[in-house]
Amino acid sequence: MGNFYTNFAILGTDEEKAIAFFKQKRRRAYIVSDPDGFTIAYDRDCEDQDLEEIEQLGQDLSENLGSIVLSSLNHDDDHLLLRLFVKGECVGAYNSFIDAPKMSFNLAKYFRRWGALPSTFLILAAPWLLFQVWRHYLLVKSLGLPLCCVGAGYEYISKGDVPAGLDKEQIRKI
Repeated sequence: MGNFYTNFAILGTDEEKAIAFFKQKRRRAYIVSDPDGFTIAYDRDCEDQDLEEIEQLGQDLSENLGSIVLSSLNHDDDHLLLRLFVKGECVGAYNSFIDAPKMSFNLAKYFRRWGALPSTFLILAAPWLLFQVWRHYLLVKSLGLPLCCVGAGYEYISKGDVPAGLDKEQIRKI
């Protein structure tokens, strides 16, 4: 059995603002932040992998927090779906290697990582990556995102799994 998880990497907001958002919306989530300016949210309702739910939350987060948001969905390590949200709009989507050129450009643009554009494109376009968690890991490394984005979702954390690079004390439950 492969990986099943969803999460949101939020750039440009602090942990307390994200927690206030999730409390106001009465959502169950785990929230962590890192020193590079990212807050990661693992939302319970999105673990059902309902694309409409994920898109709505990504739009709401980016609009209400004034942040850039990257949602990630890994389905059984066969499919990696990414959505990039800015100001409440989905500005980039990745469902397969066919979407690699546009999504690579948008990731480099909005995360201001132009030097990562070639590697990001190769990572998203590579048909030889057997497991999507590997693709997700390489993408996160290329963009300088926190490793706790990879292989982690609400269900895994609720069962006691601590995402890569984190201590249990850093995880805040809402």
